[in-house]
Amino acid sequence: MKKILFLMAILPMMLLAACSSDDDGKETYTIKNLTGVNWHDVDVCIMSSGDDDAELLEMIDTKDVAVGETCTISTEHSFFYISAKNNRGKLFMSKVKYLSKDTSVSSYDILVNL
Repeated sequence: MKKILFLMAILPMMLLAACSSDDDGKETYTIKNLTGVNWHDVDVCIMSSGDDDAELLEMIDTKDVAVGETCTISTEHSFFYISAKNNRGKLFMSKVKYLSKDTSVSSYDILVNL
């Protein structure tokens, strides 16, 4: 009987200790390529704000992203731009955009003609 009471006292503490979370404040976002051009050597550049003088906080390397495909990133910040190369190796950048759960980058968001 004492063993059962002991287990009943210890078991809830063990369960609570096992349920701790490792939340680092980062959220997962999906960015879809709707530019009409495949992206190679892609960097998702995370910015402090959408202003022209915003600070670059982080650069996230992602896989190549074909037209219509997505890349997934994790960050705790809300603004980004894309820096990538097209099929001919020409570097291009997108405008700074607000990052939502499902964001797309279209040809209208590109700063340099492809």
